[in-house]
This record gives sequence, structure tokens and C-alpha cells, in this order.
Amino acid sequence: MPRNQESSPSSRPLQNRVSTSFFFGFLSTPLLFFLGCTQDESLEGPPDRPAEILFVGDPFAYVLEQNWEKIEDSFGDPVNLKIERYSNTRRSIIRNAQDSESFYNLVSFDILWLPHLAQNHILDPISEKDLEEIGIDPKTFYPQTIESSRYEGELLGIPIQPHFELMFYRKDWLEAEGLAPPRSFEELLEQARLFHSPEDNRFGICWNGLRGQAFGQTIAHLYASFGSSIVNDEGEPQIDTETGEKVLVFLQELLAVSPPDVLTMAWDQRIERFQNGQSAFTYGWGARAMTLEHDPASQVAGRVGYSIPPGENGFSEKVPLGQWNLGLPANLTPDERQRSLRLLKVLLSSDVYEMFADSGLENLYRKPPAGVAQSSEYLRTSREIFANDRTSEEARPRLENWTQLADILGTTFHDALLGRMTNEEALRLAQARADEAMGLPLEPVL
Repeated sequence: MPRNQESSPSSRPLQNRVSTSFFFGFLSTPLLFFLGCTQDESLEGPPDRPAEILFVGDPFAYVLEQNWEKIEDSFGDPVNLKIERYSNTRRSIIRNAQDSESFYNLVSFDILWLPHLAQNHILDPISEKDLEEIGIDPKTFYPQTIESSRYEGELLGIPIQPHFELMFYRKDWLEAEGLAPPRSFEELLEQARLFHSPEDNRFGICWNGLRGQAFGQTIAHLYASFGSSIVNDEGEPQIDTETGEKVLVFLQELLAVSPPDVLTMAWDQRIERFQNGQSAFTYGWGARAMTLEHDPASQVAGRVGYSIPPGENGFSEKVPLGQWNLGLPANLTPDERQRSLRLLKVLLSSDVYEMFADSGLENLYRKPPAGVAQSSEYLRTSREIFANDRTSEEARPRLENWTQLADILGTTFHDALLGRMTNEEALRLAQARADEAMGLPLEPVL
């Protein structure tokens, strides 16, 4: 069956698949490799229908999509791949859990969603026996990525794309001015002002300002960069604080050195603007380095530096870790679960790792297999973060109601930046709404 065919139960039509041609068109040239995974007969299930996978529209998914026929050849059965936008991926996972039998064999999920998915028994734990059957050794992954995939001791997913939110900067511009990458917020603002020239369509910095989830995550990360968190040790919101005022003031200063449409800018738009040579800095998730360095349309290839984002007093002590995992829906039938494990084995093979490497996606989901050499400034920075255990739990706290909290932050702070309310009013309103949301039971599985 053709890849990306959008078959689904008639009772639950799926949304239109996200078009990916605009994003990684340069991957259309076939990669010269052959997937040589042997099929394990003990894991085979009856192929009475194609296997179904739900992926989010992120770099790992686009690389796999461009090579899907090779994935199917290695798997031995037809496989349909569906790619969704961020929020739609989460909704589809939750809707799928309503059915008596899962439509999907594998789903990709953000580790931010893990508490909610675990509490509602939407994902099936992956046992040591499962790992042995498919030949996966947890020691071949970075420890932080495996631990982030556990909830209350149970492994509920396997990392497929972990990466850090870093500061991307124009290395050539800074070197021409004799500048080092900014270590503090003050240095960042000073350098952004130096390069900000709107009349030349050049701006100081890009960031996630889009109302809602995108901006809410930015705010949570900034609280951590100021040495705090949006929740206390008991998981209670602490938004209306001195740190909250500092975050809002900093964001208002950023507005002055940002593109005029920054408050409608999210993950893809900030990278696109930077890739087109229109910004000196951008916050960016590491996997997006692929487009900067390997897209033929990129105007910044070979000119980008990757550093730990600035903090209040020099470099932040910790860095936000974002991670997409592959998980097994809890409502898989026994036969389909076995087939899902076999498919998971293919997607985690060394051949697929080489596929990522050959495509330019420097993916840290596993330690490099023997014979695969990768070295770049992005990888060196990321591996240093792993080696020194500088991943931040404060920036992305594990909360059952994370989605609600991010929406609250991303709307009230957005109103403050638009001048619809004062900073004091925004902080007070965000605190009240967060207190109410965190006092509610977990989101219903609807």
C-alpha cells in the first residue's frame, strides 16, 4: 500500500496530513543505503492490514518519510505513515485510546505529554523482555534520554529524537565584530541591538512568540534561565513572582530587536527566518540544524554557531531537553503488539541511524554505532551537555496538566506584550488561572 495513505476507521476520520515538501525538499534524492535488518519470525504477527504509524512533523519523521519504501522492504509488510502537526498529534493519540483496539501500531509523543499519557494508561510499558526480543540495549542510548522516557519506573517509550534548545548564532557576524557568543541576557541584548537593522530586513533575534503552546514553552524555559521554575517542589504554580516580572521585562526588551511579526512566530518560522540570513540569533531545537547546514536553499550553511543559551548570570546551568519518543498504544491486540515490536526493531536499527546521518540529521537518539563518524559544532555542544548532565528538569517540568499550564502562560503573557494588560495584571491572572487548572483532575481522555 502506498506510504502516507490516510486510511482510518470510518468512525474517526483523520485530519489531512501535513505537507512536507516545503520543509525538507532537499531530501528527495534517494539515499544510497540498504536496510539489512533480518526479520525475526518469533515477532511476526498476521499482516491482515498495513501497519500504521503516527508521527509528528519533525525532522526525524521527514527523513523516514523520504525513505519509506526502504523501511517497508526491511519490515516485510506494508506500513502507512501519517504525519501530523504538534497539537494534532497529541489529540490523535488521545482519540485513538478511546477505541477498543488501537488503529496505530506506533505513535510518536513528546515527553512533556508523558505524565498525562501514563496516568490515563494510554501507552503500554516496554519491558526488559520486549527489549531483549527486539535486540535493543538501553546502554546504547544516552542515560538522560532513557530516564526521560520512564514514568514511575516504567519505560513507556524509546527515544527517536532528543535534542536541546540552543542559541543559534551567526558565527561569521560575531567574528567580524570580534565578539564571543553571549553568555548573559545583557550581552545577548547588546549584540542583538548591534545587528538589528530592520531597514535592511535584518533583525537581532527570533524566538517563539506565537500565542499559546509555542510561547508558553518559551516562558517556561526563560523562568529556568533566570534560575527558577514555573512550579515549586510540590508541583504548585509559582508564576506571579519576581522571576516572572524579570521574564516579562526581558521579553519586552527582546521585542525591540525582533522581527515585527515575532508574536506570530513559532518553531518553523524562527528557523526559516534565520536560515534566510535575516537574523543574528535565534533560539532553536537542535534537530533544526539539519536545515541550516544541509538544505541547499540555506544562506547560512557553515556560518552558524551553537551555544548554550544565555542566563541571568552567565550561561544557564541547565538546558531544556526536548524529546520525541516512539510508544506502543495500550489498546493494541496481542498480535498487533508483536508486529509493533518488530516495526520498532526496524526503526531503531543501525541502518536507520546511518540514514539519519547520511541525510544530515545529526540525531542524538542513540550513541553512534561503530563505523559511523559524526563531528560538528552542534554535536560537540550537545554531547558536552549530556556528559556534564546539564539537562534541565526546571525548564520543562513533568506535569499532568502541562498543556493547560503552557496555554495559560502563552496567552496571558502574550496579552501583556501586546499591551492589553500590565505586567502585574498578566502575572496575577496567570497565577490565578494556573492555580485553578492545577487543582482540577487530570484532563479527560476525550
